[in-house]
Amino acid sequence: MRIGVIGPCEVDDFAWSINNTFIHMGHESLLLGSMLPSWAATNRFSGVIGSLMLKEKLTRPIVESNLLRRVKEADLDLVVTVESLHPETVNSIRARNIDVALWFPDAVSNYGPLWMFDANYSGVFLKDPLVVSRLNSFLDLPIWYLPEACDPTIHFPIDGLEIPSVAVVGSVYPTKARLLERLLAENVPIRIYGGGNLHRLPDPLRKVHSGEYLRARDKATVYRNSIAVLNTLHPAELESVNCRLFEATACGGAVLAESRASLHGFFDVDSQIVEIRSFENLVEEIFDLSTNPHRRRDLGNAASHEALARHTYKHRLAELLEKINH
Repeated sequence: MRIGVIGPCEVDDFAWSINNTFIHMGHESLLLGSMLPSWAATNRFSGVIGSLMLKEKLTRPIVESNLLRRVKEADLDLVVTVESLHPETVNSIRARNIDVALWFPDAVSNYGPLWMFDANYSGVFLKDPLVVSRLNSFLDLPIWYLPEACDPTIHFPIDGLEIPSVAVVGSVYPTKARLLERLLAENVPIRIYGGGNLHRLPDPLRKVHSGEYLRARDKATVYRNSIAVLNTLHPAELESVNCRLFEATACGGAVLAESRASLHGFFDVDSQIVEIRSFENLVEEIFDLSTNPHRRRDLGNAASHEALARHTYKHRLAELLEKINH
């Protein structure tokens, strides 16, 4: 198949890994970039303007017109987007006899104006089983559950020097910040990695922020060699898990995973990951892992084997293709 993938496309981005996997599966796949036009990336002001235009029903088709042009020029059989497109954009692509699948990687708090349910998608794939169940109880739409995944070409164990801290990777939103401050008050060594506006963080958290945005090999090294990987979830993750669960386990990290019912369908919570149900439980497990390197390695090795055997992008995309072609 000739496939186009829409979304941010730096190495280790969601869309990049989808495209990379399609190529390894033998398809002719190409990255089409993000729906934001190139001028929106020139500075923060233009980025804000572009983002505001994406939120408006009248201006969004204009913003997406360049993306639509790239799709039409590529002569595709399938488009997979990780960004929710305007219904007019989807309908224009479908009118050319091209299937369009949305694999949306965010929690319900980022669904926006719900255009994904107005558009004529060949399939909408969401990562929260509770949301999918509720929608399918009432709607006659091609909506399926599809959790995120790991990419074996960049997510695998890389042994190195021990990093004497708990790795905290990703955005620090308010509930996460409050938790991290509590951990620091308990003398838990943490190290934060990720982008965002660091000046908005409380002083104690800025002091333990590395200033690094991790990708590929750097990310794998941190996951593997830290005391543990803290994987708390945004409150809007109802019954879903995030990509960090699959990436950190694939890299052989000792993952402290916030409890969700769906967690048990992915990993054994006794031998592969550590399920966290309370703050006290979290602190206890961190201090146990910090003094027990053999347990850390056993957890990481078992988790990596499971993630790479069952939870790769190849597994997920094979399911996506099966659903839209059934």
